[in-house]
Amino acid sequence: MGNVTQNLTNFMVKHKYPIVIIFSLALWVFCFKEFWLTQSPLQDDGVTYYYITKYYLENISRLVYPLWSPFRDWGKPDSLNLRFLGEFNPYLIIPLILYKCGLPFTTVYFIYAISYYFLGAAGFYFLARRLYKDRFIALIAFLLLLFSSSGINVFFNYCKIVIWVPAIWFFYFLLSFHEKQKPKHFLGMCLMLMLIMTTYLPFYFITLMGFFIIGIAVLFPAVLLSFSKKLLFFICKNKLFSVICLVGILLASLPGVIWFTEAGKGEYVYHYRQAGEVTLKNAAAVGKSMIDSGGAIGPLSFERLFSGFYYARNHLSYFFLPVLAFLVLLLSLLNGAGRLSAFYIFIGGTMFLLSVPTVSGFHDILFKHVYYFKFMRNTFYFLHLAVPFLILLVVGELKSILSFGDKTIRSRALYVAFIVLAHAGFALFLFRMGNVPVSSYLTVVISMLFFVLNEVGALKKESLLLFLLVVSALLIQPAEVFFRYSRNNYAGYVEYDRYIRRPYFSYRRYLEGEKIFSRGQYIDRSGMEAGPTLYKYEGLAWSANLLRNVKFPALENYIRNKFLLYDNIAAMGDSDIDWKKVENNFANLSNQAFVLPEDYAYPFGEPGGGFNDKAQVIRENSDSFRVEAFDLNEIRLRVNFLRPKFLVYNDSFHSKWKGLIDGKPVRIIRANVAFKGVWVAPGEHKISFRYGRWWEFAIYWSLILFFIFYAAWLIKLSRKK
Repeated sequence: MGNVTQNLTNFMVKHKYPIVIIFSLALWVFCFKEFWLTQSPLQDDGVTYYYITKYYLENISRLVYPLWSPFRDWGKPDSLNLRFLGEFNPYLIIPLILYKCGLPFTTVYFIYAISYYFLGAAGFYFLARRLYKDRFIALIAFLLLLFSSSGINVFFNYCKIVIWVPAIWFFYFLLSFHEKQKPKHFLGMCLMLMLIMTTYLPFYFITLMGFFIIGIAVLFPAVLLSFSKKLLFFICKNKLFSVICLVGILLASLPGVIWFTEAGKGEYVYHYRQAGEVTLKNAAAVGKSMIDSGGAIGPLSFERLFSGFYYARNHLSYFFLPVLAFLVLLLSLLNGAGRLSAFYIFIGGTMFLLSVPTVSGFHDILFKHVYYFKFMRNTFYFLHLAVPFLILLVVGELKSILSFGDKTIRSRALYVAFIVLAHAGFALFLFRMGNVPVSSYLTVVISMLFFVLNEVGALKKESLLLFLLVVSALLIQPAEVFFRYSRNNYAGYVEYDRYIRRPYFSYRRYLEGEKIFSRGQYIDRSGMEAGPTLYKYEGLAWSANLLRNVKFPALENYIRNKFLLYDNIAAMGDSDIDWKKVENNFANLSNQAFVLPEDYAYPFGEPGGGFNDKAQVIRENSDSFRVEAFDLNEIRLRVNFLRPKFLVYNDSFHSKWKGLIDGKPVRIIRANVAFKGVWVAPGEHKISFRYGRWWEFAIYWSLILFFIFYAAWLIKLSRKK
C-alpha cells in the first residue's frame, strides 16, 4: 500500500502541470454544464451567434455562400452577420465536419465554441511562458485567464471570443519573432492579423495595437528599435515569403472594405446603431448615444468585482478575475515599480478608459479625431481585450513576490506580518462588502497559508503541497461563482434547432405570431431566418420606409404574398410617395404596381381593357407559374402567360440583384416602393433572379481556401525542427 501511495505521489509530482491543466479544463466544463447540456439558455447575443453559426455552416455545407437572406425583413444583404463569426476562420472546418457527420448542432456548436476558447487560453499559456521563462508562472496565468470573465462570453457574446483568440496568438507570435526571426513566427503573426481583419470590427484590435506600440515606444524604445530592425531584415531576406504573407492580410481586408463601402451607398440602413442621428450617412456608423450606452459602466460596478455572485447574471461577462489576483496585487504594494508593470498598467488603463465613454473624456477625444471610432458601438469590448494584460501584470508581480532574495530573519518576520495583516484586512473588506461567496473567504485563508509557507521557506517552490495550495487558492472561488452563474440561468431544458435544415420556398410569407415592433426570431419554418422588424431594424432603406409609413394590417395583407402579377403600373417617385394610396393598394391588392417615374413604360404596348381590379396572387405552382429552384442568392421560375405581365417578387430590392429571362439580362425595376419587378412577355419563359457579383463570390470562396492554405502552411512550418 505504501509503495502504491509513493508511486502515485511521484507520478503527480512528475506530471503535475498536465494534470492541473486537464483538471482545470474539466472543471471549467463542469461549471458550465447547464449550458452545454442545454438546461440553461444562452444569454443575450449568445443565442444569436448560435444561429448565425448554424445558418452559415448549413449553407457552406451545400456550397452556397450566404450573401443574401430572403427570410428576414423581406430580404436583405447578410454579410454583416457573417462578420460576427470571422467566417473565413479555418477552425470552422471542425464544426463543419462534425455537422456533416450527423451530430446534433447543439453538440457541435458547444464543442466548437468551448474548444476555440480553450485554444485562446492555450495561446496565453505559451505567451506567458515565453515572456517570463517560468512554467509555474505560465500555469498561474493560464488558470487566471481560463477562469476570468473571458470564458463567460462563450455563452453571452461569442463575437468577443472571435476577436480575442487570434489577438492572444498574435502577441505570442510577435514575442516569438522578436526572440527568433523564424518564418513560422512571421507567418503566425500574419495569419492572426488575417483572422482579425475578417472579424466583426477589427478596429478594437487596431486600437489596442496602437496603444501597445505607444507604450513600447515610451517605456522600451530600444526594444521597439531592435524589433523594427529585425523585422526589416527578415523581410529583405525573405522577400517572396513576406510578400505572400502580406498579400494574405490585404486579401483578408477585402470583405470588410466591401461591406463598409456598400454601407455608405444609402441602400442599406441600421437604425438601431444610429439612434436617430440623421447626419450619419454610413449605415455602419454609430450614434454617440448608442456608443455611450455600449460602455461597461452600467453593468459593471466596484462592488460587483467581489460581491453579488450568487445572483450574478451577465455582468460577469464584462469583468471578473479570481479573487486571488486582487490578493497578489495587494501584496505587490511592497514590490519595486518596474517598466514592464507600468506598461501593463498603461494598456489596461487606456482600455478601461475607452470602455467607459460616459465617465472619461478620453473616448470623446478619439471619437472626434479618429475616423474609425465612429463605427464601434460596444466599447466594453476594450475591457475584454485588457484582461490578458492585467493578468500578465498579476503574474509578473507574483513572480517578484516569490523571488525575493535573501532576507534577514527580522525582514522575513516583518513580511510575514504584512502578509497576515493584508489578508486579514482583505477579509474584513469582503465582510463589509457583504453578499460575498464563502469560497472568497476560503481563498483568503489558503492564499495566506501559501504566501506564509513560501516566505518562511517551509516548502520548496516545486513541492506538491505548495503547488496544490496556489492552484486551490486560484480555482475555488471562480469555480463556485461560475457554477452558480450557470445554475442561476437554469431553465430545466432549452430547445434549440439542432438539425440540418435546407431552406425551402413558400409562396406565402409566414407572419403568424410575429410582432412588427419587436425583434424577429432568427429561425422560421423555412429553416433559416424570419421576421419583419423595426426595433433594431437592419436591412434595406426602402423596406424600412414601408415599415414606418404603412399600417401593419395593409402591409401584412400585401407582403404575405411572395409573387403578384399586374397588368398596370403607375409612376411614383421617392420624394412624393402617396402613402395613403400605397396603403389602400396593399389593403385591396389592386391591379396596379408602383414604379419610379424613370421606369414608367409598357415595353409590350399599352394594356387594353377587361382586366380584373385586383392583382393576380400566385399561391402555388401551376402550369403557368412554377418555382423550379430556390436558394439564398437565387430563385428560378418557369412561367407561361397569355398576355404581358408585370411580375413583382416581394423580396427586397437591391442594386446587386440581376435578372435573366431566357438567359438574357433584363433590368430589375424597383416596384411597390421596396420590391423587385420585371416585365414578362406572353408565352413560356425561364426567369432567374440572382444576387451578388461574380467577383464577390470569387473573393469569398478564394479567401476560405487561402485561410486553409495559410493555416496548413503554419502547421507545416511549426512541425519542422
